[in-house]
Order: sequence, then C-alpha cells, then structure tokens
Amino acid sequence: MDVSIVIVSYNNGYDLLWCLRSIIEQTKCINHEIIIIDNASKDDSILQARHEFPNVIVVQNRKNLGFAKACNQGWRMSTGRYVYFLNPDARLTNNVCLIASQFLDSRLDIGIIGTKTLNLDDSIQPSRRSFPNLMTSVTNRCSILSKFWPNNVFTRKYLRLDSDHTAPIEVDWVTGSSMFARRSTLDCIGGFDEDYFLYCEDVDICRRVANMGWKIWYLPYAAVYHRRGGSANSVKERSSAARHRGMWIYYKKHFRRNVLLDIFVFWGILIRRLSRYLC
Repeated sequence: MDVSIVIVSYNNGYDLLWCLRSIIEQTKCINHEIIIIDNASKDDSILQARHEFPNVIVVQNRKNLGFAKACNQGWRMSTGRYVYFLNPDARLTNNVCLIASQFLDSRLDIGIIGTKTLNLDDSIQPSRRSFPNLMTSVTNRCSILSKFWPNNVFTRKYLRLDSDHTAPIEVDWVTGSSMFARRSTLDCIGGFDEDYFLYCEDVDICRRVANMGWKIWYLPYAAVYHRRGGSANSVKERSSAARHRGMWIYYKKHFRRNVLLDIFVFWGILIRRLSRYLC
C-alpha cells in the first residue's frame, strides 16, 4: 500500500461525506486505503459513510479519545508507506496523495509535509508556521494583539505570511488538518503525543521529527479546501479548553522553564483563553 488516509471524525455530518467524495474523485494512479476513526459521534455521519463508501475501514470508539490518540489508532492499523492525516472538514482539490508521495519518494530527508490549505473563498489558510516562542501566546492568530493589529510583525512572522506560497519550502511545522508523514518517521518517534487531546499535537510532532533530524516541508502543488473548525464548532467550549491546555503542555515539554517564565506564559495563555471569541 502506498498511502493510508487517516480521518478522525467527531459529529462531522455532511463534512465527512464531502471529504470522502473528494478523495474518491481526486485520488488516482496510486494504491491507497481510507481509515476513519470515529470518536463516539452522536450523529449519523458514520452510518451514512458506511452506506455510501462500503470499502472504507471504520473504527467506532465507545468514547471520545481525542485527536492525537485516534490518529495513532489509525496509523497503527494502517499499511501504507505514507500516512496522510486528513481532517473530515477538508476536501482534496487535486491528486494530493500521488503528488505528495512522489515528492517524499524524491526526498528521503523529509519526514513530514503539509499541503497548501485554502479557505472556502480561495484565500490561503496559514497552514505552515514558525515554531512557537515565548511571545506566541499573545501574538498568535487568535490573540488580542492579532485582533486589533492583525498585520503586526510578530504574528506575520509566526504565521509566515510574507513567505512564498507558490513553491515548496522547508518550514518549522505544518498543521494537522492535511499532513503527510513517512511511516518510518512515525515508527521512530512513536506517533503523536497522546497527552494532547485536541490542538498542539501537530506542532509537537513536527518539533520531535525535526529534533530527530528529518525536515518538514510545505508543498503548495498539493492543495485542499478546509472548513476550519468543523468538529470543534459542535463543542466550542470544550475544544477551546483543550487548545489552551495543549499550549501549556507544549510549553512545559519544549521550553527551558523557571518560575518567572511559567507565570508569564500561564497568564499569556489564560488571557488568550478569556478572549477565545475573538476569532
């Protein structure tokens, strides 16, 4: 098997069918399998998916295990040389699996690649970014600073808004909504860190991959549409709490700490949490 497409779903309704249809339509000339890990959805999305796509592998968890753990479930049962983690609220626009696989075949030093990600209005979604620093909690996409001064230099640098979106480029990390990973890379690092429930697991895995010597690349020739927040919108408060908890886990894991820094970062994350309705 060349590519295993792993989709983690939670109450995604027609988004999931939209995603699966795009995979069937756009994935040509490459052996692939589709694995859906359902985190105890309460809607009928999985029933519809089974009916319309009987060849898709479906695993239904009895409870919501979180994104990272479900991704690992899919990866461990998959057989592809490459594993494509794809959000159920994403839609392929071209033969992403073939393009990404060929690119990885030509560059054995690359462990993970991310695709160009578009909003539904064709604007570019910032899916490749710089590694977070101590200011990121107050300068990222959804911070107060970004709300009232969206073009500030700190946010632009973090989101890499000024870099080229037309050519492949090495980056720090790519978002997990459309992420290709080499199986040998996942085997080496042990997949996603399951301490993360939802959010920040993508930046964490990219950092660990980079620490092991592999490169992270952004591939604009492969593109997907992404309706941001498809699953999270159904449980907005819980997903917001998980995002900010993930930021704290990431800080504790990857930064050299002291009491003053802990206080600064904790309050930066808390302020961002309290301003969660800004974006």
